Amino acid sequence: ATREKSTVVGDRTLLRSPHKGPFAKVHSVENGKVYLMDGDFDYYHYGVGYDDKGWGCAYRSLQMVMSWYQLSGQSNATPLSILNIQEKLFDMGVMDAAFDVGCKQWIGSQEVSWLIDEVNGASSRFIICSRGSEILEKSRELAKHFEENGSPVVVCGGQLALTLLGIAWNENSGECAYLIADPHYSGVDDLAQVQTKSVSLEGYKAIPVSWRGAEAFSDRSNYNLCLPQRKNVV
Repeated sequence: ATREKSTVVGDRTLLRSPHKGPFAKVHSVENGKVYLMDGDFDYYHYGVGYDDKGWGCAYRSLQMVMSWYQLSGQSNATPLSILNIQEKLFDMGVMDAAFDVGCKQWIGSQEVSWLIDEVNGASSRFIICSRGSEILEKSRELAKHFEENGSPVVVCGGQLALTLLGIAWNENSGECAYLIADPHYSGVDDLAQVQTKSVSLEGYKAIPVSWRGAEAFSDRSNYNLCLPQRKNVV
């Protein structure tokens, strides 16, 4: 994929950076300062070239990050397919005995970081939260990440993965909103639809690419955030 040419996977033409464009809504944080990812990514989600509904969300978030490395010129590697990701993990010998190529086993932020290292030659940092509300306490750290690294963040928790593209944060009030590209979407690759239409995702309804409040993260789950590093930043 060149920076100008759309990425085609099977019968789908992927949306490029669908957080931008005419239908994008604004966040609701009063006097919130916006910290966004830098550059472009391709929107991978359930059903892109493979039927992974119900288990493939972290693979899709990883593909979004891999596309960011490629489109920003930091890596020549094309985002791997789900089967290629599983092959890599299998060959690395890091998965349990039940894991095999073609299985429906989830991966998490640790596996995401291993693949970013293996395929894109980049390291990752982690933010560990014991419950969803703790993510709010990490707003400064996330703002710093988007300012300095500019990569999408992979948020894994409660059997779900989400791709975080930015935050809107009021440092004084502490209020924060989160710009999410949701890998649980399985509909058509249409910009107006993913930016405006609330749809059923994985047990909840939301606009697939949208600003969400802190309620997007549950206090019943712990969360591991994988922060991919720009290749000239350690």
